[in-house]
Amino acid sequence: MAGERSRISRVLVTGPLAPFAEDYRRELRGRGYTERSAVNQLRQVARFSRWLQAGQLSVPELSAGRVEEFPGWQRAVGRHRSQWSRPGLVCLLDVLRELGVLAAGEPVRAASPAEVLLAGFGRYLRLSVAWRRAPSAAT
Repeated sequence: MAGERSRISRVLVTGPLAPFAEDYRRELRGRGYTERSAVNQLRQVARFSRWLQAGQLSVPELSAGRVEEFPGWQRAVGRHRSQWSRPGLVCLLDVLRELGVLAAGEPVRAASPAEVLLAGFGRYLRLSVAWRRAPSAAT
């Protein structure tokens, strides 16, 4: 069956990042991602969008710090191990900045390492509870 090609599904992104999914897909293709890789990145963004929604976070609240929290949360709950990609999420931030949704720079706030750790753990706990209560969406 040399003539067969794999079937790659389109990804339905819901939540706060849904309006930006096609712009993100175009950027991935522009950066040389294959269709399969782009689909995997979009699946991650779909999960990221649901994670943001569960935490009641809006797109303008996104930051590099939030992007760092998400793979850490996925690792902690053991989900989607094969699809963790910080570069894909950083690409998403680039797209959102280009669209004018995010500010060009992030405000700097001095925080101790203990404050950062405690805040991250608190968000992890809230989001892990919300994720378990949310209905599972197929991507």
